[in-house]
Amino acid sequence: MSRRNGKSESRGILRVIAAACAIFGVAWLAIAAPFFMRQLDVQRHWPEANALLRSVSVLQDSSGGGNLYKSHFEFDVDTPAGPRSAVIDGYRISSDSGKVQAEAARFQPGVRYSVRRNPNDPTEIRLDVDRPFRHFFLPLTFACIAVLFFGVSGALVLFSRR
Repeated sequence: MSRRNGKSESRGILRVIAAACAIFGVAWLAIAAPFFMRQLDVQRHWPEANALLRSVSVLQDSSGGGNLYKSHFEFDVDTPAGPRSAVIDGYRISSDSGKVQAEAARFQPGVRYSVRRNPNDPTEIRLDVDRPFRHFFLPLTFACIAVLFFGVSGALVLFSRR
């Protein structure tokens, strides 16, 4: 009889762990959803515009306690009301200055780039119009973590039934 109780206890524990994993999966989806919806809004509602890159620089940011480097771009964006200045600060952030400098070197001052501009605030723009996956990377990563938790939860439920 005690052997049977031990088996039912372990099944109960597995089900509790499975429920916890399912809760973590839901939490990760809840974290991913606002990021995903924001990026989807940008892709759907922000018009494309031409922008002239005025300057590119790599700045050191030590405000977070460590030494981070970030790219800093200054643009003149074409809007229906005329050109507007816009800044992208932190397009690439890393503790490795070489990586940030290499990413910043992809963009040359004096060249026109296609950007997406916020229709409500023309000084807010997004680069990489032709590579929208870059902007969805974070919410997709969070969603993959959620799927992993759901998979573990499902496997534990199936295992607890044996």
